[in-house]
Amino acid sequence: MTKQSLYILAFKDEAVIKVGLAIDPWLRIAALGSARFDLGASYLVQCRDKSAVRTLERMLKTFFTDHRVTPEKELSSGNTETFHASILPEMLQAIEKLSSIFPGSELKIQSDLSSIAPVRAGASKNGADHAKRVWQRLYAKRVSQRLYEQIDRSRNGL
Repeated sequence: MTKQSLYILAFKDEAVIKVGLAIDPWLRIAALGSARFDLGASYLVQCRDKSAVRTLERMLKTFFTDHRVTPEKELSSGNTETFHASILPEMLQAIEKLSSIFPGSELKIQSDLSSIAPVRAGASKNGADHAKRVWQRLYAKRVSQRLYEQIDRSRNGL
């Protein structure tokens, strides 16, 4: 099973954080534009259990829905997953508390992504463009796969 990570990205020039899921968080950061984020103030939450990390993301977005904001300059995608940065401490506390409902999931929170990031803020525009194209292909493949699965289920009367 493919691992997914929950990321919390802090914007450099705005009091905004972005919350989302990614199989490859570094590719996702590059696709969103790594230069926009303060990786030193960002977090990555990893977990053995894919369903647990998905549930965690949904819970965070539900709990903090009243704190949603739109960045001044919109992202290429994921603009509904941005929140005011003032809730970050509460969000991290919620992650810690929610981890207790997923025993055995080995939930780990990594802070200061700048020290482990393979994609640096000074990465070339070509690198970010490539990452965005790869991300779009992966997304299109996932959408196609889900469509085929729905067709198969409808043919089988499920």
